[in-house]
Amino acid sequence: MDALIHAGMHKTGSSSIQQTLYDTEIAGLYYPKWPTGNHSGLVVLMFEDAPEEHHGFKAQGITPDELADRRARWQTRLTKALESGEHDRVILSAERLVASPPAALQRLKAFFEPYCDSFRVMAYVRPPVGYMTSAFQQRLKGDLDRIQLQWPAYRRSFEKLDQIFGRENVFLKPFYLRDMVGGDVVLDFAHETGLDLVPDQVARVNEGLSLEAVALLFMQRRFGKGFVRGFPGAPRANQAFIDALARIGTGKLELAPALTDPVIEANRADLDWIEDRLGAPLRDSAPKGAHPIASQQDLVAVALDHLDALCDLLADQLRPGPEPSQQGLIRNLELMRSLYT
Repeated sequence: MDALIHAGMHKTGSSSIQQTLYDTEIAGLYYPKWPTGNHSGLVVLMFEDAPEEHHGFKAQGITPDELADRRARWQTRLTKALESGEHDRVILSAERLVASPPAALQRLKAFFEPYCDSFRVMAYVRPPVGYMTSAFQQRLKGDLDRIQLQWPAYRRSFEKLDQIFGRENVFLKPFYLRDMVGGDVVLDFAHETGLDLVPDQVARVNEGLSLEAVALLFMQRRFGKGFVRGFPGAPRANQAFIDALARIGTGKLELAPALTDPVIEANRADLDWIEDRLGAPLRDSAPKGAHPIASQQDLVAVALDHLDALCDLLADQLRPGPEPSQQGLIRNLELMRSLYT
């Protein structure tokens, strides 16, 4: 059996790759059926220390004892599948792998090594501004409440993969859609890994928010009550709120060079490292919009311009269905009451 480790990186279409693999039956392939197509939680649970401290499990309030029981069940499930002899390839796909400590990657390799004849690690590498823009948006979906740009940390992400799996087994590819098969990262991933996929099988997941939705979400995170947490349905409730905001606007979030250039210069050595590792420059296109975001006030201004759209969205949410219910009536009355407290 061959092992393919897809390590992201973040913001390179990984969610669509994962959902496609999760939904598609491919002969000879074992793709573990974690509750989602993203195996990041599985990696944390199985191979990292203190999984209860990971934000995904923490937000749901899962106890250490519950996680220990879950780990034991998944260890049994994975071992049974790997020992079955029914598969000639296993794929693990988790953006978490670029953030996992080396000890966790060593445990992962040791777990799969008795069943796998070879390891291949693959990751797409996003240029810095595109990464920072998408990462800001993604972190805003969590609990970020300010404009804070996250550098990709290329060397910290990828050097440990080279060291643990062998550089000759780690394939890194620049994330330029123009250079991908069909201009599509899922089809490109299938081509690079020898999987038999056709365009109709490709799933589209975690598409970016519009500029307007980002601005409104920023306002709620920065000046409202922020991310809900501490109960089992918290991530789902938070995502439902974001999905509703996603119906507003069509603009594209672009960050101004005034924001991104200082971050790039502060991390120039890291950018040089990844360009040397790739053997090619890793550069972004200049912003195409007339008004890229340069400050918090720019986001506030966009949000205020779309207050009417938010009111229309609220009206749609409050409007009763074809058969009004007592539950819906009480919900709306409680929402009305909250405006006066």
